[in-house]
Amino acid sequence: MSYTQQAILRDKNGDAIPQIWDVTQNKFVPYTNDDIKLLQSELETIKTNQLSGDQKVQLPGSENFAKDLTIQEVTSELELVKAELQTIKTNQLSGDQKVQLSGAISSESNPLITSYRKSPTSGLEFNSDVSGDIAYESWLSFPEKKLISRGASRLLPYSDLETWTRVLPSFDITTLQGTIRHVHKTPLGVAYITSDINANETYFYYASDLDATPTLKETYVGGYALTMSCASWFDNIHDVILVGIYGQDKDPSSEKPLYLSTDGGQTWGVITQTTIINTTDNSHWHSCSFDPYQGRIWAAEGDGENRALNWSDDFGKTWSRMIGEHQPTLIQPFASRVVFGEDASSSPPGLYGYHKLQTNHNVELYRALSFRDDQGANWNYPEGPSYPNPQVGYVLFTPKTEPLNDMQYIYATGDGGTSWHCVWSASREFARIEKLLYVPAENKVIARLRTHYSHTVNELVYANAVSWE
Repeated sequence: MSYTQQAILRDKNGDAIPQIWDVTQNKFVPYTNDDIKLLQSELETIKTNQLSGDQKVQLPGSENFAKDLTIQEVTSELELVKAELQTIKTNQLSGDQKVQLSGAISSESNPLITSYRKSPTSGLEFNSDVSGDIAYESWLSFPEKKLISRGASRLLPYSDLETWTRVLPSFDITTLQGTIRHVHKTPLGVAYITSDINANETYFYYASDLDATPTLKETYVGGYALTMSCASWFDNIHDVILVGIYGQDKDPSSEKPLYLSTDGGQTWGVITQTTIINTTDNSHWHSCSFDPYQGRIWAAEGDGENRALNWSDDFGKTWSRMIGEHQPTLIQPFASRVVFGEDASSSPPGLYGYHKLQTNHNVELYRALSFRDDQGANWNYPEGPSYPNPQVGYVLFTPKTEPLNDMQYIYATGDGGTSWHCVWSASREFARIEKLLYVPAENKVIARLRTHYSHTVNELVYANAVSWE
């Protein structure tokens, strides 16, 4: 087994689960006693021998790497090994090659690999020959991460995006109250999050499969869920759905709840509320996400003086906050970073980042991407859904205010959010794309195409994913 550090993951009760990253299976698996003893032995060797910078230490399951670190720094360094081993696997490095561990050795001492930055060798070219399917929004199914789109009256679960093979479920989604904002499909069932903006209500449905008639499990009156305020994740450890309530009512008592389900949408609970600092500003949830690589829930709220970035490492039992600086509309977790996109008028369009190896355990954001200094981020900001991915991510920036016929951009990363590259751009004068989604199982990028200012054309379009080097 090729493996690396203990991952801080937690079960639905908030208790830590020791995990290890198995590169051969490309997923986290539970530690065995032998794994724990081996890793502890390695750390004890580092501490006991106080290795100097020109000495090397054997990390479990890997090659020798030069070190110039204290034991505390080594512990933090192990957080990155997961991504490093994935790099080895991706590039198929031979055993006599060395990989640069961040902060451990300089590029001069390791000429074979000097950086984790990857550059695109191709862009995105969208195609529309998908048998004329009309799709309004799209999501991923779990655990296979296949495409599910919302058609006019049925969900469209695609089993193969090369042939666009699908079988229409018998259930008619128009019988649900409101509009579907999020779909969470797992082997255990299907959760539908719908909302009615005019009625100011959100509905939580659950069904055993796509053909079954859903049961209404929960109703919230006083706000509505949006696509960007819903997120979900499923693996062998976690089954997480997050729903933040949005609304435009400026009321001193209008705190909005953040809902969590850990059983596929069968039951729901409120884990926190927005905090109202200024009653003349909106108080609602923007974006939320679950980071499976860190076991952390992220949730952003706005607007104005009520904006804040919140995070919890125990499934909402306790929270930390960054107040008054950021109100992300997109939160994208990667293996060693988290990237945020927002709509603040005080910042240019782009992204912020958080590097998980900050040794003081504080969340400090840095500017990861900026483009166009002639408009604020509220003119051109991203929105979800965005699913966690160790290395690859795509972000669509599209005009939200006048002039609506301005440019659209898609930026992408192939190195876990370290660098970002423009891989597609076009004017919205004649057409626009929306609802971007990366489908890793098919190596494709999906979007919805509309003619300019038209709400009658919702054609499903796709592009082969970007290649990286």
